Amino acid sequence: MADVPPVVEPLEDGDPAQVGPYRIAGRLGVGGMGTVYYALAADGRAVAVKVIRREFAREPEFRTRFLREAHAAQRVARFCTAEVLDVATDRPEPYLVTEFIDGPTLADHVRRTGPLPPAELDRLGVAVASALTAVHGANLVHRDLKPGNILLSSSGARVIDFGIARALEATTTLTQRGVLGTPAYMAPEQALGEALTPAADVYAWGGVMLFAATGRSPHGEAVTPVLLYRIVHERPDTSDLPPSLRAIVEWTMQRDPTLRPTATTLLLRLTGATPPPPALTPSIAPPAPLPGRTVIAPQSSPATLPPSTPSGTPPPAAPPRWMAPPPSSAPPSSDPPATPAPATWAGAPTPTPPSVTAHHPNAVQPSAAGQARRRVPAPVTVVVAAVGALVALVVVVVVVLDPGGGGGGSATAGGPSGGGGTTAVVTATTGAGASITLADYTGRASTTAAALLRRAGLVVDTVTVASGPSQRGRVLSTTPAAGASVARGSRVQLRVGDGAHAEARGWHVFKRYDDTSSINESPIVVVSPAGAERQVGTGDKPALAPDASRVVFTGTDGEIVSVRPDGTDAHPVTDEPDGSSDSAVFSPDGRTLAYARNIGGVYLVDAGGGNRRRISAVRGAYELSWAPDGNRLVYRNGNDQSLHLLSLDGADRVLTGPPVPGAAAVEPAFSPDGREIVFSSSAGGVHVISVDGGAARQIAGTGTWHPGWSPQGAIVYVQDATVRQFFAASGPLRVVNPDGTGDRLLSQHTASGPVRWATPKD
Repeated sequence: MADVPPVVEPLEDGDPAQVGPYRIAGRLGVGGMGTVYYALAADGRAVAVKVIRREFAREPEFRTRFLREAHAAQRVARFCTAEVLDVATDRPEPYLVTEFIDGPTLADHVRRTGPLPPAELDRLGVAVASALTAVHGANLVHRDLKPGNILLSSSGARVIDFGIARALEATTTLTQRGVLGTPAYMAPEQALGEALTPAADVYAWGGVMLFAATGRSPHGEAVTPVLLYRIVHERPDTSDLPPSLRAIVEWTMQRDPTLRPTATTLLLRLTGATPPPPALTPSIAPPAPLPGRTVIAPQSSPATLPPSTPSGTPPPAAPPRWMAPPPSSAPPSSDPPATPAPATWAGAPTPTPPSVTAHHPNAVQPSAAGQARRRVPAPVTVVVAAVGALVALVVVVVVVLDPGGGGGGSATAGGPSGGGGTTAVVTATTGAGASITLADYTGRASTTAAALLRRAGLVVDTVTVASGPSQRGRVLSTTPAAGASVARGSRVQLRVGDGAHAEARGWHVFKRYDDTSSINESPIVVVSPAGAERQVGTGDKPALAPDASRVVFTGTDGEIVSVRPDGTDAHPVTDEPDGSSDSAVFSPDGRTLAYARNIGGVYLVDAGGGNRRRISAVRGAYELSWAPDGNRLVYRNGNDQSLHLLSLDGADRVLTGPPVPGAAAVEPAFSPDGREIVFSSSAGGVHVISVDGGAARQIAGTGTWHPGWSPQGAIVYVQDATVRQFFAASGPLRVVNPDGTGDRLLSQHTASGPVRWATPKD
C-alpha cells in the first residue's frame, strides 16, 4: 500500500477492513460517537470514514435524523470545511464519509508548538468564521466546535464534524445522559440544556480563538460540573489577550445569545468589510432617574464620543486588523439568522429592544413619558442631570473597569455583563454618597480586582488563604459577597489563593485488592473527574493514555490488555508465548506502549498492538514510567533493587539505590515536567530525587506507599499504617506538594497500587 500520512495510526484488532465501498487503511481517531478511519475510495481518493457506534444507531429516531443532517451537511460550501461525500444508514453501524484533510488538529498543534503568532491567529479567525457562515447557511449548527475539530491543512484551517451531533439531540435515551458537546467550549445555553441556535457556535469561536492565542481553554480546567457552573455563571478569562482580540472575543462570548453577532457579521468585521456599527446617540438627554435607581452606560472603545454626521452615523474609518465590537446595546446584526431566535434560557437577561437594556431588577422601564434607562456611549465622565420644579437630583459618577466576572446584569463595581472595556456606573441619589453593587470577582487576578475596587472608591484588604496552584493570586471570594450594595469608602476584603494547596484533578486509574483476589488479579478501577468509579477489568499495574481514551493493564493471563474507560472494547495488545508481559505504560503521545517481560527484556509495541521491538535485554525490569520528553524510561531493577534510567537506544544507568538499608526502591514515576522522579521504599515512605541524581529527599514517612504524580504536579500516595510491605498496602488517597507542604486527604477511594492520571485538553 502507498505511504499513509503521519497522522494515520495502525488498525487495531476488530477494526473493519472494508466499510461499504471504502477500503480501510488506518485509524484517524476515536471519539464519543465512533471511530474515524483513513480509507481509500474506489478511485483511489483518500477519505475519512466516521463509523457511528451501534448504541447510537439503536435509537429509534437516530438513523432518520442522521441521514437528514448528513444530507444537509452536503450542502455546506467546501472552502473551509471537510466536504461530506457519502452517508449510509442501512447498516448496524452507520457511517459518514468526508474528504481527508492532511494536517494536525488545532489542539495538537498548540499543545506541541504553543500559541499561534498574530498572523496565524488572523487567518484562523477568518477561516473558522467563514466555515461557520457556510454551516449556518445550510441551516445547521455545529454544536461541538473546539480545537480538536479544526484541522490545520496546507490550504488553511478546516472545520470538521459539523451537524452530526444534532442527530443525537432528538433521541430520548441519549439526551438523558447529559448535554451534548465538549464542556470546555460550550455556550451557557448549551450547558443549561436549552435549544441551540447558531449563536452557540459563535460563542465557541471565541473560545477557540482564546485557546489558539493563549494555549488554555476559556474557563480553565475542572471537573465537568464545576466547568458547567463556570460557563453559566462566570465570564471567560480573557485577560491574557491583546486588547483588540480581547474585545472581539468578548463580543462573541456574551452570555446572552441574542447579543452575539451572527457568523456573517463576525466574518465581515474580521475582514474589515464593515466598520463598527454606529453608536446609539440619543437625540435628547435622557430623563433623570428616580432616587435610588441606577443607569448603566457602557463605554465604547474610544474615550470620547465620536463625531457624528447629520444622520447620526460616524464618518467611515479604516478598521484595524481585529475590529473592536460594537457596544453591547447595538444590534448584533441586521441579517436574519439561519434558524429561529433562541428561547430565553435560565439565568440569561430578558431580551429587550436594542436601544433599551434592563440591567437591574429595579430599573424604571420605558414609558410614554420617556426612557428612564438608556444605553448610550459613555465618555470617561458622564453627566446626567434633570431639573424638577422643586427638587434637583445630584448625580454621582463612578468609573470602574469591567472585571469579567459574573455580575448577573446589575449595576456593579466591576460592570454589568457584556463586553470588556470601561463601564460607567451612574447612581442617582439625593445625598452625597453613592451605592455600589459588588461584582463577582471569583477567579480574577487579585491585583486587577483590587485596582477596580479602589477605582470605585472602596478600601481593599487582601487576605491570603490556602489554595491550589491554579488559584495562586486569584480571588476566591469577597466580603461582603458579590451582589452586596456598599457605600463609597466601605472596606472590601479579598480572599486570595496562595497556591500552596496540593492539587490532583482528572481521570485516574489504580488497582484495588478485594477479599477474593490475589495481588496480581485485582479489580482495575477507573475514576472519572467527577469521582465516579468503574471496574474495567481484572489484573495488575494499570496505566492511562495521556488523553484518557484507553486503559492498559496486565491481564490475568500475563498479556497486556487495552480497554476503554467505560469498560468496552477490551482486547490484548501483546501476544507473548509464555504470558510474560508486565508493567505497560503509555508514551507521552499515546501512540506507543512500553512493557517488560518477567523473563527478561523491555519492549515497545504500538498502542493498538503490533510492531513489537525490543529496546533492552535487561532482566528484572519492573514498574516502568515514561519520561515526558519520550526519550527514556525509569524502572525498578529487581536484581539490585535500585532505580535505573533506560534510554530508547538501550543505554542504561543506575539513578539511585535503596533509600533505606535492607529495603528496595520501588514504583518510580516521572514528574509532569520530567525533572524529578518520585518513588517509595518497599518498607514504606515516599521519596523524590532529581533525574540528574543526587540525594533523595523524603516527602512522607512510615505507612505511606504507591506514589504517583497528578497532572497538576502534586504527589498522590496511599496511606496504610497496618502493613509493612508495599505490595500489601491498600488505603485512601492523599496528596502533597513535592516540597512536602499542603499534605491532605484527597479522597476515600481505596487504592492498592500507584494511581496513574490523565487530563484531556479539550
